[in-house]
Amino acid sequence: MSELTLQLKGAIEPRFSRAIVRGEVSGFRGANPRGHLYFAIKDEHASIDVKMWQGTARSLKFAMRDGLSVIVEGAITIYEPQGRYSLIAQKIDPDGVGALALAFEQLKAKLLAEGLIGPHRTKPQR
Repeated sequence: MSELTLQLKGAIEPRFSRAIVRGEVSGFRGANPRGHLYFAIKDEHASIDVKMWQGTARSLKFAMRDGLSVIVEGAITIYEPQGRYSLIAQKIDPDGVGALALAFEQLKAKLLAEGLIGPHRTKPQR
């Protein structure tokens, strides 16, 4: 079995060193203690596990969440001990909305919910 997995790894990884995939975020639980992000992206027919390492995750300009439509660029890798393949994300962009516009809308919603801005402002102005 390990020989087959090794052969598949050798055949797939070089061919898919740069893959671009569009889908919806699923199973996102936030960063783990080391800062890595683990989730899946899916469409109506399939799903793929995505891993984004901490160094790359720090460069995100928007907050990841389930249901967000994204475009992920990265490399396909096979984890030999389990024979599972995944996409190691090097870049993630929201699909249809720019990252900065999405970050602004998310910040605005957070500040409104906290009562820091808007007509129902509960905090005194400085």
